[in-house]
Amino acid sequence: MNGSHVMNATTTIPPLADYVPELLRSDDRFRLRLLLHGFGFVWQHATQTERTRLVAAEPDRVDDRWDAFLAAYVEHLCDQDGLEPPGWIRCPTRRLRRYWFAGGCVPSDTDRTKRTTPRAFKNHGIYLPLSELRVV
Repeated sequence: MNGSHVMNATTTIPPLADYVPELLRSDDRFRLRLLLHGFGFVWQHATQTERTRLVAAEPDRVDDRWDAFLAAYVEHLCDQDGLEPPGWIRCPTRRLRRYWFAGGCVPSDTDRTKRTTPRAFKNHGIYLPLSELRVV
């Protein structure tokens, strides 16, 4: 083998809970990007078994809005893939009392945002247009 060594490298896929420290250090726009594109990309390339593991542990708290967002996003992803969402998403503190337009919304876009928000997000008190959930 010409003195070369073969390494058996194991890569661990970061679960959702591992994203919370960065969420705590970031503003809302970066938080949205980190979750929808960072974690979304990880989810997209994970197996069904890995996906269940990625969301099994309840993430630490960020704030009311983002605690609800994390639950809504996990519920949405699980619904999309026919997976049973973890029990922590049903915690009452993971639902907002007043609706939040995540990612901002200009007044002229309010109707479209409300119409295209997935059920999982509405369940948690969040409006976010479906188009924002595309992983690129």
